[in-house]
Amino acid sequence: MAETIKQTAGREQLGNFAPQFAHINDDVLFGEVWNEKAIDLKTKCLVTVVALMSSGITDSSLRYHLQNAKSNGVTREEIAAVITHAAMYAGIPKGWAAFRLVKDIWKNDAAVSFEEIFASEDSKVRDMSELASAIIKDYYDPLLGEEQNDYMIEMFQSYTSIKNQLAAGKRYFFVKENGRNIGFICFYPTKSAMYLSKLYLQKDARGKGYARKMLRLIRDEALKIGLHAIELNVNKGNESRFIYEKLGFQLVRSEKNDIGSGFYMDDYVYRIEF
Repeated sequence: MAETIKQTAGREQLGNFAPQFAHINDDVLFGEVWNEKAIDLKTKCLVTVVALMSSGITDSSLRYHLQNAKSNGVTREEIAAVITHAAMYAGIPKGWAAFRLVKDIWKNDAAVSFEEIFASEDSKVRDMSELASAIIKDYYDPLLGEEQNDYMIEMFQSYTSIKNQLAAGKRYFFVKENGRNIGFICFYPTKSAMYLSKLYLQKDARGKGYARKMLRLIRDEALKIGLHAIELNVNKGNESRFIYEKLGFQLVRSEKNDIGSGFYMDDYVYRIEF
């Protein structure tokens, strides 16, 4: 995702002692090079990790960049493969040193996977409806009120509604943590973007960095069909909009849609291009 990198460590630690070095670190290295758009942040993270490891730098600098790699979507499987490959050229001892840090940073990283469901799979559609309804009930009752939320759940997340959405071309995925359903995604293509209709996790699965992986799945599916943007609606009172902004989404407009029975969806519309 097109997240802007900002760094202040140089000025905070060396601003008075070595201001020119602080400027180069914060404004040139991070301000310019890390924000150059020819390669994405995930790739830059991996290149940096390999460069530091190959140079024998396995101190706090490598730890920082390993943590940065994880934050930008590098999985434990990917980092293990990258370190193993690099060690064949940089040296086995350097690989061992890097893996000591890697195991600590990724030690609580659960195995996250996605399972797409289809209209013909009745039992999975029912499971999706139950999961989605429970998550949205818990999340939106305090925000919208129970009456409107129940109305919207019946309209959008009932078994019949999801079945019809799947038949119409919308795609639903379970999000799984070690094989257990912990969330769901729904998206579908429009003329100019992949539209993200739903992206939700159970309460105990939030704050683990899974949203980046979910968005990466949607981005990858968009690219497969030649789309280079994701759009979504966020309720104006939903603080998750700040998470989308941090991930690089830009506010493009606001809209208020009548959904019947005196209820409205009062939203901001966000978009990210890639």
